Amino acid sequence: MLGSVSHRTMLHAPCSTLIFKGPLPSLRKILLPVEGEEDAQMAFKFLATQPFRNPVEIQLMIVWPQPQTPWPITLEQSKQLEEHVIAHTQEQLNSLAVKLWNMGYSATSYVGLGDPSYAIMEQQHANKADMIMIGSHGRRGISRFLLGSVSHNVLHQADCPVFIVR
Repeated sequence: MLGSVSHRTMLHAPCSTLIFKGPLPSLRKILLPVEGEEDAQMAFKFLATQPFRNPVEIQLMIVWPQPQTPWPITLEQSKQLEEHVIAHTQEQLNSLAVKLWNMGYSATSYVGLGDPSYAIMEQQHANKADMIMIGSHGRRGISRFLLGSVSHNVLHQADCPVFIVR
């Protein structure tokens, strides 16, 4: 019922927040899930300062929920829609990866489908990322309750440091 200090800090800090879950022996891989161009620009603004002593590899990620249509479609149409969404999203990620390369970072990209928090955690484990760098929209009150918070869920589920960029 009382919560944790790191949780409250993450909720109320007006600045970006780095939460450590334990020692960080090295920082070589960062998972950077973005919701869109705005999230990417916030992260890129921070990364432009070249904040890391040693080079890091950044894996960009966008997670799309399973595409839903307002009308019934066949299984084949559903598969085509999913393939279209993945291809379009991969193009977006590739252009963001080029921007990171131009900033001097090694970058890869990955498109996830499904629940964003779950997909991020799954990719963090598969990629063996040393840290997750994620944006936060800073929703408060009822909108946060109704819409949920991916950064909040990731913070509580991750076993690695989480850097929340505001």
